[in-house]
Amino acid sequence: MGFTGRMYQRAWTTLQRKFGQPHLTVSAQLSKLQKHPIVRLHCSVGIIEYSTVVANLVNVFVDLGYRRDLQSSSNIQVAVSKLPPDLRMRWNEAITGGHVEAANLEAFSDWLQMIADAHERSLATATYAQRENQAARRKQNVRSGNVASFAANVSDDSKNNS
Repeated sequence: MGFTGRMYQRAWTTLQRKFGQPHLTVSAQLSKLQKHPIVRLHCSVGIIEYSTVVANLVNVFVDLGYRRDLQSSSNIQVAVSKLPPDLRMRWNEAITGGHVEAANLEAFSDWLQMIADAHERSLATATYAQRENQAARRKQNVRSGNVASFAANVSDDSKNNS
């Protein structure tokens, strides 16, 4: 069975009805921002996840031509309000110190991405250090005889059952 122009037109109409409404996409992204919980203090994973939410919102605004919403003071206030106190302070220092050109969502997203990148590096470093410490502890336990083997435990159990 081949495709007809009528089938194509019907499919195109359905796609436009479902996905051709940019205001719904923007509204959904804003809702994600508004409903996002406040990031916990010193929670690297939360900061990284939140930076993704903000970056996605900025990308949708840019792609769909909602540039004025990037400048909206209420949108930036909502975004900043989700930060833990230490990062809110750092954002305000970046604004007042002239490190950020303008207090808008695009600049906020860039700044937050820089913070998230640092947290990702910190997590990677911590994970490597934790693996090294665990390996060193295992070696120490083997040397000191603190490691019980499965075979020793099984043979002890079989003696007790006899």
